[in-house]
Amino acid sequence: MQPAAPVDRARSVTPSIDQWAALHGWADPGTGPRWAGTANCQSATPLPSDCVGGAAICNAQQISANPNNTGLTQDLNQLSRGCLGSNERQGYWYRFTVSGTGLLGFTISPNNAGDDYDFGIWGPYSSITCPPRETPVRCNYSGDPGDTGLSALGSNPTEGGSGNKWSSRLPVIAGENYFLYVSNFSQSGLAFDLSWQLESGASLDCTLLPIQLLSLNGAPVPEGIRLDWSTATESNSAAFAIERMNEFGDFVQIGELPAAGNSNSLIEYQFIDSQPMQGFNHFRLKMIDADGSAELSQVVSVANRYGGFVGLYPNPATDHISIVMDELPESEIIIRFHDASGRLVREERTMVAEGQSLVTIPLLGLDPGHYALSYSFQNSAMRYGGRFLVQ
Repeated sequence: MQPAAPVDRARSVTPSIDQWAALHGWADPGTGPRWAGTANCQSATPLPSDCVGGAAICNAQQISANPNNTGLTQDLNQLSRGCLGSNERQGYWYRFTVSGTGLLGFTISPNNAGDDYDFGIWGPYSSITCPPRETPVRCNYSGDPGDTGLSALGSNPTEGGSGNKWSSRLPVIAGENYFLYVSNFSQSGLAFDLSWQLESGASLDCTLLPIQLLSLNGAPVPEGIRLDWSTATESNSAAFAIERMNEFGDFVQIGELPAAGNSNSLIEYQFIDSQPMQGFNHFRLKMIDADGSAELSQVVSVANRYGGFVGLYPNPATDHISIVMDELPESEIIIRFHDASGRLVREERTMVAEGQSLVTIPLLGLDPGHYALSYSFQNSAMRYGGRFLVQ
């Protein structure tokens, strides 16, 4: 066998789009306009098959719906899907607020008795932001067709593929917020009806919230950390105060944006934290109404990776904590641990190599609890590195 001829890189040429089309047998669309369209800057109305487009359920509202796609956004993953092993599958999202403490049940009835519908419920939350980030409190993935839901016929909160079609009813408390996802595993495109069984005083709230927050997300960018959030509705909203946790564990306002006031359509907001702390930054929104009342969002944590500190692991920790450092000069580093009261409980000094380093510190002698880590290099100020839990 003769060796393959060497590639002449000087003669290697990237094919044009027409050459590429001919090579793959694509048809030429011919003369004239090949594509025409009009672009605008308006956000599309979110679909109910995405968490941000989920409908609000009011009182014992009877629902008929016909889900036929999985949405534009994958809202569930292996960390949040619970028993729903196929993630999202031709489903609709809903959200509801509890106004009366009691026992919640419901029945999902496929219009086609041969359809297999599944569901998950996430919560309780003080305020709802999409998507859910933890496993559902009620979940059913039974492979049997027909009616399903929360009922006295169910003995377990979660049922897998070979389990009962009924999960146990959910005790609810006034003021709690929940997500509900109803999934057509059969992907038939056929509708379902949902009816509620609210017992022992349970009821669902119909009051329009001043701000209905759909999502809050953050990401590191060259300018700092960018926060993005969106609202589905606003009623007499005044402002968003952006708060960040400081090195002592307290949330401090770092900025403010005006709210829309009154809106029934999707509105998107953005804020840049141009001076984030090193390591993980923890943010939340204070949503302020025109009358001065306020509600807090859930907390979102964002790693500031445009700097020397990358992160801590494992968290929770047991006998050690490892610190990942990046873009470093060769230098001595000073690491300090503070307990939940702010008291300095340990200080370590070690050398780090140029580039990326992994520094592992033993935790023997530290009592279980929450700690804050700070660090500095030679002749530099202390920087906040993050919080971790010792078990």
